[in-house]
Amino acid sequence: MTNCIVRLFVSSLSSAAKYSPIGTDFEKDTFKTLWELSEPNTETEECFLRIPETEYCYYDRVTENTPGPEPWEEMPSRDATGSYPTVLQYQTLPKDKLPPGATSGCTFQTISIDTPIYLNWLFTRFIGLGGRTVRGHVQHLGQITEGGISIFGDRYTAQAVAKYGIHTLGLSGKPNPSPSPSPIPQDHKGEVASPDELVHKAVDKIHERRKLGRVDAVVVCTGLATRALGGVEDQTMYPLRGQTVIVRAPWVRFGVTEAGGKDEKGEEVVTYVIPRRSSDVIVGGTRVADDWYPHPREETTIDILTRALKLCPQLAPPEIRAVREPTIDDVLPHVVGEGCGLRPARKGGIRIESEWWSDKGKRLPEGTTSESGKKVLVVYNYGHAGYGYQASWGTARKASDLLEEGLKNI
Repeated sequence: MTNCIVRLFVSSLSSAAKYSPIGTDFEKDTFKTLWELSEPNTETEECFLRIPETEYCYYDRVTENTPGPEPWEEMPSRDATGSYPTVLQYQTLPKDKLPPGATSGCTFQTISIDTPIYLNWLFTRFIGLGGRTVRGHVQHLGQITEGGISIFGDRYTAQAVAKYGIHTLGLSGKPNPSPSPSPIPQDHKGEVASPDELVHKAVDKIHERRKLGRVDAVVVCTGLATRALGGVEDQTMYPLRGQTVIVRAPWVRFGVTEAGGKDEKGEEVVTYVIPRRSSDVIVGGTRVADDWYPHPREETTIDILTRALKLCPQLAPPEIRAVREPTIDDVLPHVVGEGCGLRPARKGGIRIESEWWSDKGKRLPEGTTSESGKKVLVVYNYGHAGYGYQASWGTARKASDLLEEGLKNI
């Protein structure tokens, strides 16, 4: 998904993740970090927009199919603001300020994230700190725990061929041509090395490079793909489809959300308006479980805009609102894009835990060791559903703690 508004109190863009006290801490930890990153005159200020937010809840209509609020969405008491009571300006709305049918509401100061800019900053920071990326496909977690990055392509063999001038056999059994002429290797006495010596040197070099590619630990953040990742195959993962509309509306500089409302079919919907610093406004939305369709649906786009305009007439240009009540036709010319994503939801909530695997690609039962005595730490951090951004720093720190603690035992 390409939208995010960080809420310390009300997580109305939520998934079916279950509540836990740790979960609340994840959000608070993340909010603290993002608030600091959004400070004026910092290098990361351009990634964020501090805005006033208003939220309305309609949670009195609870059925089996529309279970109402999750515990993260419940209205907090006054002391739930932690160390930010003045900055966040949290206030509960009185009943006479609520729209018809709403059971509760609140206003507070929060942050929206311009996710493309923010993700680019995160990646740049990662590279700047010495990180590197390797693009490849993994069928089974054991491939990584055994071979590390050496499993991605046969480039180590290619390097050996280029260095030693060795011909490798193709699928037909016939020699493949050498990629380029290479000088004939010589030993330290200046004598020409024999073919057998060349082969042994190449093999030794391949093994040396593959050892360098091995890892001490793996952090699994594979989202919805964890369902199919061999060695894990977590069938509690399921898609929570979300669709949004991007509207160019620089005059909107506040957020508004309606959670727990009903559509014409009687199904629970969440409607939200999230302005970005770039002047684009993210308008949503949907959260449909087990819907795998990856592209925006036109009828859903119209439904989202209809609901959003009713909730926030300010989506229409000011000159229109000055003379008449706006319609969806007044907003459509300002639509600059649509978004659709499959949020990686998990029954039971986010999984953050660790276990040990052998260096031969097998999970180690608790209390056992591999035959070689070598083991690889595996840390899991996935299943965030719609909480991905707003719990990101908190869950990352928890995973980092598990990583550091586990590496002490290698």
